[in-house]
Amino acid sequence: MKNFVVCGYSKSGKTTLVKRLIAETNKNVYGFFTEKFPDRLTEDGFCPIYIYPIGNTPIFNDDHLIGLGGHGTHYTNADAFETKAVEYITTDDPNGIIFMDEVGFLEDSALGFQNKVFEVLSGNIPAVVMMKQKMNFDFMKKLKALPNIDFLELTEDNRDEIFEQIKRAIK
Repeated sequence: MKNFVVCGYSKSGKTTLVKRLIAETNKNVYGFFTEKFPDRLTEDGFCPIYIYPIGNTPIFNDDHLIGLGGHGTHYTNADAFETKAVEYITTDDPNGIIFMDEVGFLEDSALGFQNKVFEVLSGNIPAVVMMKQKMNFDFMKKLKALPNIDFLELTEDNRDEIFEQIKRAIK
């Protein structure tokens, strides 16, 4: 069994790749999506970023608010990672697969979540983790250094090839 960490720039197709893989798998799907919602700006102009389970629509409440971005800075709600994100990637289903779309610098202070990600990537259930290109935070460096993963860089030119590679591995 292989686990994958796929990195790519914004708009490279990471979320599309996850959705394509979900549509192709016959496994039970676990994990999460994270998403910015610029149409829900705060009064002071920050863009909220929410986490929600795969298979659900976004959930707009404080428990699912993972951070705020804007004005050249970000604020992180580590509690959402420690509770919701951990919940969404916790399974012992032998016919399961876990997708995380995406992990990045907001998780750098959520140590319980980080430990759970390392546990998942060391476990027996396949996992596919998406992350932004050029992340140099401690969490990202540790993910890249794990021995039991394939680290792939996603571009517009290799999207279909990476899709086929992961699809074959997770069947």
